Amino acid sequence: MPIYAALSALMFRLRGASLIGKTTIGRLLFALSLGAAAFFFGEMPLLTASLLAMALFIGTIFPTFGAIDMGTNGGSLLKKALLMYLRGLLYVAPASLVIFFFSDLWWYLVIAGASAPIWYGLGHYGPLKKYGTELGELGLGAAIGTALGLMLWP
Repeated sequence: MPIYAALSALMFRLRGASLIGKTTIGRLLFALSLGAAAFFFGEMPLLTASLLAMALFIGTIFPTFGAIDMGTNGGSLLKKALLMYLRGLLYVAPASLVIFFFSDLWWYLVIAGASAPIWYGLGHYGPLKKYGTELGELGLGAAIGTALGLMLWP
């Protein structure tokens, strides 16, 4: 199970990094790596893993709604946290829908997505606030990977 959390955290961060992320390639790498891990390590059927990868890709297309800074660059923290909550749910909604048809553990992903404001808040208001967004992406990516790992753990 730890492989899902580590892989997801790394790939979710790379998806958001300016080097490779914020592009279709970064989003595809995130989605395909988790779909492949679900197939190879989680013994998920190929069709289901492919649908999961497509759904994860679709989830990364949603915007940040200007909430990525969690209120550190002005604006209400509560408003930004609620927008980040919405963003987290939108990130995992397509994948949760796919999992809903194959497992009764789809809600693990919903909880992971709902935790987005916690991870970004810890990043921006914790001791390493200089790296707030990066830490938020690592945390949310690890939460998504942990949810997948718990669903697929034999």
